[in-house]
Amino acid sequence: MRKGKVYLIGAGPSDYGLLTIKAKNILDKADVIVYDKLVGDSILHSISPDKKFINVGKSSNNHLVPQEEINKILLDEALKGNIVARLKGGDPFLFGRGGEELELLYENNIPFEVIPGITSAISVPAYNGIPVTHRDFSSSLHIITAHKKNNNSLDLDFATLSKLEGTLVFLMGVSSLKLISDGLIKNGKDKNIPCAILEKGTTSKQRKIISTLENIYKEAVQQNISAPSIIVVGDVCSLSDKYDFTLQKPLFNAKVIISRPINQQSILKDKLYELGAEVVELNTSSIKPIDFKLPNDIENYSHIVFTSQNGIDRFFEYLFENNIDIRTFSNISFAVVGSSTFNCLKKHGIIANLIPQKFSALELAKLIKENYCQKKILLLRGKEATSDILDYFAQNNIKYLDIPVYTNINNKLHYQCDVDDYVIFTSASSVNRFVECSDKKDFSKNIAICIGEKTQQTALKFKFNSVVSDECSIDSVIEKLISIHKKR
Repeated sequence: MRKGKVYLIGAGPSDYGLLTIKAKNILDKADVIVYDKLVGDSILHSISPDKKFINVGKSSNNHLVPQEEINKILLDEALKGNIVARLKGGDPFLFGRGGEELELLYENNIPFEVIPGITSAISVPAYNGIPVTHRDFSSSLHIITAHKKNNNSLDLDFATLSKLEGTLVFLMGVSSLKLISDGLIKNGKDKNIPCAILEKGTTSKQRKIISTLENIYKEAVQQNISAPSIIVVGDVCSLSDKYDFTLQKPLFNAKVIISRPINQQSILKDKLYELGAEVVELNTSSIKPIDFKLPNDIENYSHIVFTSQNGIDRFFEYLFENNIDIRTFSNISFAVVGSSTFNCLKKHGIIANLIPQKFSALELAKLIKENYCQKKILLLRGKEATSDILDYFAQNNIKYLDIPVYTNINNKLHYQCDVDDYVIFTSASSVNRFVECSDKKDFSKNIAICIGEKTQQTALKFKFNSVVSDECSIDSVIEKLISIHKKR
């Protein structure tokens, strides 16, 4: 049996965009993912669900699995011949006990590799407008763990720390905040020096308090600051309001869940992320191609209709596999449901002849009726596509052939949706798949932005606080989300 390998990977502070390229490449090829509590949802759900996931739940003062057992899990999985990704929040060698996890692997000659991660000690202050070093304020950085081992008293050399001129960053210190502030002041640190406590940095729950060393504890108690939080002491904290770029983004503090197939490229995710949202893409299904054959009498068809990008992709895959020249369809018009499908078809060199002003299957059906010339209509769609367009064709005596060219296979996922999360649904089936994989069943406080009234009807069945985008397009969904988030 081949021997496996363990990759000790730093996942960064939580933000998916701060995961390194090398880390993402290893996660894609790994067989087993062993992960901590502080690894961001957006990162975990970017990994293919067909892998083996082991939650060891390690965070400050909360060890779901003891460290010795974690070490053994890594060894056992590697001995089975697996590629193991040990995914840890932050950087594995900065107070992450990464060295301990390698010891047993080294003793058993298991190959391993360390992939550093972006530490919260630098990234979280940066996301709150605090440069940990600045030529005019601080020329050194000191990172200290404020974690009390085994519930013992905090053992820090405050006499030395209080004399340091640079920036002090305390990790895992929210429960020790008063001890830290009192200890520094008693040992000579200026009580009026700027100080910050930064909660849940780089996530949608990010909050900060900028105060003085003397007052930081009182204000943190008043605002109910909780872990994970880091403490920054130094003059650089005074720059926070000036340099905080996150506050300028329209979707700052918004967490958005997207329910979609795993093998679809998400333009929506990228746009939401750029606007400041924390985006969790739930890969609730996978697209599975269905073998199909175009009709032999294709010349008797006037239109080929696409209601999704997947249908377009399958059409061109069919042409390639069967050596069919696109000019075969020179006398046929192409109809699409909206701007996304229009642009997808355009990338293949075809400008759609028909696209409704209001992006919906029913409006497309009406537009086709206006251009109907008694020839048949060919629809290339998903097996689970809604019947709106077919019902309209039947009511208006329009001849058609509906060919399913792909199907959605549900993935087995579990996700706990928070009460203030937004959810975006692009179809009725995406609502059903989301509910199926959710660990909660009360969605009355979750705002769902839906594409199309049919989708909203399904969302209302599960009591979502739902709204419909003005148009069936990504940009319209985003505009609706921004307008709602501004009012929160």
